[in-house]
Amino acid sequence: MGTVGSLMMPSLTSAETPKARTMSTDFDSQRLVKQVTGVGPWVVYQDPTAALGFTFEYPENWAAGTETGRDQPYWQLIILGPRNAANTWSAGLTVRALPTTGLYHSLEQLIETRRTSSASAPQFQWLDEGSRPVGALQTWQMAWTHVVPLPPHSLQATPTPIQTRLVIFAVGDHLYELSYTADAREYPAYQHVFDHLLHTLTIAK
Repeated sequence: MGTVGSLMMPSLTSAETPKARTMSTDFDSQRLVKQVTGVGPWVVYQDPTAALGFTFEYPENWAAGTETGRDQPYWQLIILGPRNAANTWSAGLTVRALPTTGLYHSLEQLIETRRTSSASAPQFQWLDEGSRPVGALQTWQMAWTHVVPLPPHSLQATPTPIQTRLVIFAVGDHLYELSYTADAREYPAYQHVFDHLLHTLTIAK
């Protein structure tokens, strides 16, 4: 996993200046699973409730939708990018916020839970773990690969390596998880999108 301090940042032309967008709180997985190609101009995501107080940029042409917890309180934005060459997995970003009054009461508890659950994945392999700065934030980051049979529930499923990078931190009374997941063979192609999200992240709490 690359160091956050050496972000790969695409340049923006005057025609690609980000514009503001807010999202519905309705999550529709069928709407999100659509064909996306490449990386479009950057768009600014603004928390529609203003309760979490954050903004960041992501590609305008990637499909985004929000979801809120049913059994446990949380809020998350799922952003899906291009499909892999086999058309079985979408490169994706997730931004999740969890109140410390919910299931996880501390950053250490959340880190340990994610570490344990990740390591239980099939053919799991750690790539990196440690404390990393993201702007003024101090974060805990993990990176790993595991193998998923794709398409799922298919007799013709092919073992597919999936790579994930997870960034965890606490601000105020919320814990935050930001992640990027992709087919490991195509992971480098969109890593700069996650780097850009981290580079443009602001939290006004």
